[in-house]
Amino acid sequence: MHDMINDLATSVSCDFFLRFDNETKEGISKKTLESTAICHMSFVREDYVAYEKFDRIKSAETLRTFLATSVGVENIWLTFHLSNKILVDLLPELPSLRVLCLSYFQISEVPKSIGTLRPEVS
Repeated sequence: MHDMINDLATSVSCDFFLRFDNETKEGISKKTLESTAICHMSFVREDYVAYEKFDRIKSAETLRTFLATSVGVENIWLTFHLSNKILVDLLPELPSLRVLCLSYFQISEVPKSIGTLRPEVS
């Protein structure tokens, strides 16, 4: 039953939600970003998350959620690494970002631009 509900939710939200899993090795296609208004994106943490996987997200002006998730049991002693280029170059280009979750990633320095992310006033 859980799989059926998950499949239904995925099919209904496909225009607004993008999910990367461990099998998703290629980046986001430009066609996907142009044809949909992606609001929420999640990705599965890997040992090292490279910038190239997300480089086209810069044009996703409607992206509100950037969420790192895990598969299976979370082991708090595991650490993951994130390309610094994601923090420095990608996140400041997302003007509608409201939710940012990068838990369990080893981030030694947070760029000042993270503090300047502000919600849009409508």
